[in-house]
Amino acid sequence: MSAEAQDQLPSTAIPQQSEPLDFAKREAGLHKRLSQRQVAMIGLGCTIGTGLFLGSAISVKLAGPAVVLSFAAGAVIALTVMWALAEMAVEHPAAGSFGLYAEMYLHPWAGFAVRYTYWLCLVMVVGSEVVAAAIYCKFWLPHAPHGSGSPDFPRFLFS
Repeated sequence: MSAEAQDQLPSTAIPQQSEPLDFAKREAGLHKRLSQRQVAMIGLGCTIGTGLFLGSAISVKLAGPAVVLSFAAGAVIALTVMWALAEMAVEHPAAGSFGLYAEMYLHPWAGFAVRYTYWLCLVMVVGSEVVAAAIYCKFWLPHAPHGSGSPDFPRFLFS
């Protein structure tokens, strides 16, 4: 096949990625606008994690103290991921975290998929947190009606 015929064939090459500066400009940098209440709620959610306590109780009941080894392995994996995210955040300080880095280093569709998956996980977590809170209320307040607290928890979480 001649060189001219090859030039006319559609290209299957991966399109050129944008420069990292283009992503940073588009994301408009970091905005430091968290209120004191938002920071407190982030800390409270990260510290308490009702699903963590409930899931831990179920795991320990099924597997015994060996669950501590599983948690330690999970902690090592989470630590390495956080180190990698910290390195990327230092290199490219822009809003967007997981999705932005997937878009920059892999492909724009990877960034979309990561952002959508993260959103979907957060939506699912809200439901599990409401169920866990209802289980705790049933344990702590056995004489209260079972369905009375469930509608109030989402209102509290989203207010």
